[in-house]
Amino acid sequence: MKNYLSNPFSEAYVTHTVSEDHFVRFFSPVLVEPACAIFQTGNVVVRGTQGSGKSMLLRLLDPEIRIAYFEAQSQKTSSDVEFPVPPELRKFIASRVDLNKSGLLDIANTLPNSPTFEDIGNLVRSFADFFNYWLLRGLLLCVEKISENPDAFEGLVNFKQRDAFALSLARQDCWFNALDNVSDWDALKQAVKQRVVAYRAWANGNSELPNEIERSRTVIGEPLARAAEQLKVAGVIESDTNVLMTIDQLEALWMQGESKRELGRRLRREIHEFLGKRDHRVSYRIGVRRYDWGKEGSLAMRDGRDLEEGRDYRSIDIDELLRRGENSKGWAFKKLAKDVFQRRVRTVLSVSTEMTGSSTSELSKTQAMLEQSHSFFGPSPTPQEVVAAAIRNPDPTGDRLLKLDSEWPDDWRAAIMSCYRKEVPEIPRPPVEDYPFDPLNALLLSAWGMQTGGKRKSKFRRHVESPPQSVDEVPWNKAKQYWRKERYPQAVLQLISRHQQKMLWWGEEKVLSLCGSNILRFITICRETWDYWQRLTDDPLQTVTDVPAIVPPDVQAQAIFEASRKVYEALKRQPGRPAGDVRIRFLDGIASWLRSRLLEDIAMSNPGGNGFSLRVSDLKKEKYQELRLLIEEAVGWGDLYEMDHTSKMKTERAKEPRKKYYINPMLSPFYQLPDAHTKEPVYANINDIQKIAEKERIISTLPQPQKTDAVENKQLSLFQEEP
Repeated sequence: MKNYLSNPFSEAYVTHTVSEDHFVRFFSPVLVEPACAIFQTGNVVVRGTQGSGKSMLLRLLDPEIRIAYFEAQSQKTSSDVEFPVPPELRKFIASRVDLNKSGLLDIANTLPNSPTFEDIGNLVRSFADFFNYWLLRGLLLCVEKISENPDAFEGLVNFKQRDAFALSLARQDCWFNALDNVSDWDALKQAVKQRVVAYRAWANGNSELPNEIERSRTVIGEPLARAAEQLKVAGVIESDTNVLMTIDQLEALWMQGESKRELGRRLRREIHEFLGKRDHRVSYRIGVRRYDWGKEGSLAMRDGRDLEEGRDYRSIDIDELLRRGENSKGWAFKKLAKDVFQRRVRTVLSVSTEMTGSSTSELSKTQAMLEQSHSFFGPSPTPQEVVAAAIRNPDPTGDRLLKLDSEWPDDWRAAIMSCYRKEVPEIPRPPVEDYPFDPLNALLLSAWGMQTGGKRKSKFRRHVESPPQSVDEVPWNKAKQYWRKERYPQAVLQLISRHQQKMLWWGEEKVLSLCGSNILRFITICRETWDYWQRLTDDPLQTVTDVPAIVPPDVQAQAIFEASRKVYEALKRQPGRPAGDVRIRFLDGIASWLRSRLLEDIAMSNPGGNGFSLRVSDLKKEKYQELRLLIEEAVGWGDLYEMDHTSKMKTERAKEPRKKYYINPMLSPFYQLPDAHTKEPVYANINDIQKIAEKERIISTLPQPQKTDAVENKQLSLFQEEP
């Protein structure tokens, strides 16, 4: 009977929504230390693309998570279940609201079809009050949970003083008499709960909002600061205990529809308001997608003043923390991915004896290998191995793969064909053993002959130089090893495309590269690869002893392409302004443009052309406003990856900063683009990118009508719905 191991990457797919006991088993503490500001005093904005892990980190503030760690440690279910927050930073209590899941924003549905300025202002005041009571309710529940589990929190709360706190808090003038009947803890809990229930019933259209609530709406943030203060005054918590409030999924405040967009803008100003007050009594944590924090250049408060990073808040960019630098040894994402893989597989193996029918001794022999991602995926292929796997039967004449035109001199043609027939001894990066030809090195030699040596308007080398006669000459000598390395991805793409095959990916390093330092993408690849491995392998457990990879390369390649396709479909379904189905058309156009350039560049003069670079000043111009918003939204949702770009042109470095953009590397298999970011990206003219967006009918190709103009614009705008 075929052995079967359940997929450790299908259950608890999104870690920030899993149960507490699963969180303990699956959470990796790799990012806790670099993001330790989350547990300290002061406002912190945690930014990241979807799936980067920001919500997962913020869950460490929840009392339920800390209790789950304590119980797991008490039961000794694992040797690695210590609460990952450093002991010196554990003195905090916390409450949270998830704007996407709480129902807090359901009040937007009460807006009239044509709301007045007063209607929106009235709803903003209700939101502020609902927000205060929601988080206060969470804070009371947090204190109560801590009191029920004193050992887990090392006596953080003195619950005997709860009634004194409740009475003192109810007498604060910030409630406008709403809590006058509160005299103890239970009455406070009940009053706060009733307020929240009343708002939810109103937001769902089940009842009107009571007049007494409208007459006693609170100012956003102030009641929470008073609650934190009175907890310390009453002695429920000590004076050095941090009181933390988490607002997650802040991007939900970017609403659709003109009236709701204005409401969202006003609500964001409310959030900015309490951050700008820098109230020492309470600290806020904001979880938000990267480009939804300060999108469109505004972090304004009510009075118009903008928040200042470093003064009003600290920023933690999860994508930056995980991004690969020049030195891969310090690559945090690689460490995170390996740890996540090991934790999940270990969990499955610990319960798989009964499911597979294998003995404990059999599993112990395989567990050490299965838990390691480098054993599971094995090493990544060399360019020659990819060519051999994709082009099984190369053309003996070389015509189909090399496509040498009639202008090649005889000596160059002979040299290229000699290389193709593997007649050049000691050539760097020779083809794999028993592969009949060497199209990769032959294509590199033809590219060398098509270049000009960097001199403008010069003739190709093939017309002015003799071909190299040995490996000691360029482009085969050691001095040109980087020239070759930079062109391998483009050469592989051209060869495989000419053979009408698909590029292939496998191996740990390639998997990590495709993920773009996003842990959700890594889990996606692991999930698909595990499923394919179980389904397509006769006896998966027997393959564990194979070297160098547990999962065969061909199985990985199929799984990775399927994972890429699923990510493409998932991005297409994402919301936003414009929505994912519109943004994906933009990506389709960009990918086609980049791929065509790489395939047509037979001289391989721009091997880094799987990305493009734009001047920041161009994007700021009014005529490109829609394009800029489109790109910002694409970056915010993870469709595009954005990085600062140091221009190779001296005249631009100081005066004209640039940004470079790459399509989400996880889409490389789907779009058949190289994933490696080598050399310089395309120095694009912004008009070229604008034309792509116009061709895909994403932004208008006609001048926008004036507000007084009644003529209908037939072209799709960034802000219009697709017909």
